[in-house]
Amino acid sequence: MERIALLFPGQGSQYQGMGKVIYSSSNNVKTIFRKAEEIIGYNLKDICLYGKPNEQMEHAQVIIFLTGYCSWELYKERFPGALPRFMAGHSLGELTALACGGALSFEDMILLVAYREKCMNKYVALSSGMMISIIGVKEAVIEEICNETKYSNNSIVISNYNSFGNTVISGEEYAIKKIALRFEQMGGKIIQLNTSGAFHHPNMYGAAKEFQKEVMKYNINLPDIPVVSNYNGFVYESKEQICSCLVRNIYSPVKWRHSLTHMQGLGVEIFIDMGPNCILKKMGRKQQSPLYLSLEEDELEDYISEKKANVYQVLETCLTALICTKNYYPEDPTVNSELGKTIKMIQFVYDNLNSLGFTEVNNCLERTKVMLVKKNVSKEEIDKRLPVNLMQT
Repeated sequence: MERIALLFPGQGSQYQGMGKVIYSSSNNVKTIFRKAEEIIGYNLKDICLYGKPNEQMEHAQVIIFLTGYCSWELYKERFPGALPRFMAGHSLGELTALACGGALSFEDMILLVAYREKCMNKYVALSSGMMISIIGVKEAVIEEICNETKYSNNSIVISNYNSFGNTVISGEEYAIKKIALRFEQMGGKIIQLNTSGAFHHPNMYGAAKEFQKEVMKYNINLPDIPVVSNYNGFVYESKEQICSCLVRNIYSPVKWRHSLTHMQGLGVEIFIDMGPNCILKKMGRKQQSPLYLSLEEDELEDYISEKKANVYQVLETCLTALICTKNYYPEDPTVNSELGKTIKMIQFVYDNLNSLGFTEVNNCLERTKVMLVKKNVSKEEIDKRLPVNLMQT
């Protein structure tokens, strides 16, 4: 299904019991947990399922990466015919997306995530930073107020461009609390994020430089499934770009809104939240389009089942149209030959839909339209018999 994009969350999505559903759903997931524990050296399952908030906070990046990667493995098991066209991750989630997309092995990426966490925790400990989400205040207004602090020792910056109505800022705790009052007076809603410090802030530059040395040790490649960078909001085009953006991302703002807009422009109409707590789905839930679903909430199975039922109907409609419409060129051997091949193609897709994707179904629909034109069927009859595209079903 080429219109799907998978989304992986970052820090702040952790909670006690995270990963419980996917852990109990698949032996493959249990194997991945055991492998991760062997690599990292501590009990990740207990931290996910039973860890207290401070323990989960300390290991947030590793456990969020692990549950996100396991969600991808479970997704492939359950929905082999619905592979995504794109992947994207919010902050840390971008490393999960890159691992799932094939840019780096799971074993190497979890080590890289652990090192990233170590570097960031080191610099977080040097200050008392915090992050807050501001709901309902215009982005331009927030930028203007943050710019007032630009040259002070306690600068406040926009760290996440989540949506037009949801912007995150970071800085020293007392400075954030002071400026938050101004936004509340403007009618804004303030939410403190579940993070250990002020991430995506210039103060994290030192952490980024340390992380850069580690990144260069790994052979990161372009992923098999395109990944959108939340540093610039565009699809990665080279492995050098990936390494550069992963480093800059630590002290630069997350351009999440830009990433989603770019994917929509490339045809994505379904976003699936692959992480714990459905954070990314909640960010997009107020939008009418595209559709947001969550693997954790088990919404996808119902959607895919319903869609497949509709897709079988589309294939049946295509066969009916090809067989029952009049052929105005019955003596043309080329038309008759192509007609027979098209019918066989549709029958094959119908019989093998579980192992194929919606792309093949769409190809059948488009091929049927071409054949009806070759049979000289009128445009009015074609429009009456066939949907314009699969989204009509």
